[in-house]
Amino acid sequence: MAEGERGRPTKLTPLIKKVVLMALEGGATRKTAAEMAKVSPRTLQLWLRLGLSPDAEAEYREFRTEVLRAEAEAVLSCVDLIRKAGKKDWRAAA
Repeated sequence: MAEGERGRPTKLTPLIKKVVLMALEGGATRKTAAEMAKVSPRTLQLWLRLGLSPDAEAEYREFRTEVLRAEAEAVLSCVDLIRKAGKKDWRAAA
């Protein structure tokens, strides 16, 4: 928060970011990731919505980008797992 601004400081700490991103990379939903980080899913949703605005604080824009990347990595990891399993047994890829 910049000097002279009012309001409560953000709960988006480096530790909370790390917990959320690790959970998402592991395939957790946003709701589960928020709960693991001990923040409400609504708060996580707010942070991500704040990151949409081009004039938002860099912290929120960067966090949104990192969340989308973590979710994409989880999807790719699952697809890779299915492909590998499909080589051993076609039913895994069906």
